Amino acid sequence: MKQPHASDADFHSELTDEAGPGGSVSVAQAALLLKISRRTVYTRIKEGRLRTIRTIGGSQRVLMSSLHAIGFRPQAFATSAATVAVALNRVMRG
Repeated sequence: MKQPHASDADFHSELTDEAGPGGSVSVAQAALLLKISRRTVYTRIKEGRLRTIRTIGGSQRVLMSSLHAIGFRPQAFATSAATVAVALNRVMRG
């Protein structure tokens, strides 16, 4: 997935597409969706509360089914791409 930019209108649709049933999201996206830090996502992975897969390149991706299993529910209204990008940048720095 490409890096998000505030002017990138496609980022939100990519996040939404990947967040479908049976899909996966990056650790940073999982943190954003759960409104927790990346460190907490890694802790939950280590504890077995979140399940992941590895990509061919070695990246770890969180299964959406595990996000749903711990109570994540998508928001009723879409967030603008700029808002998602700003929030993701905060997570990446945290």
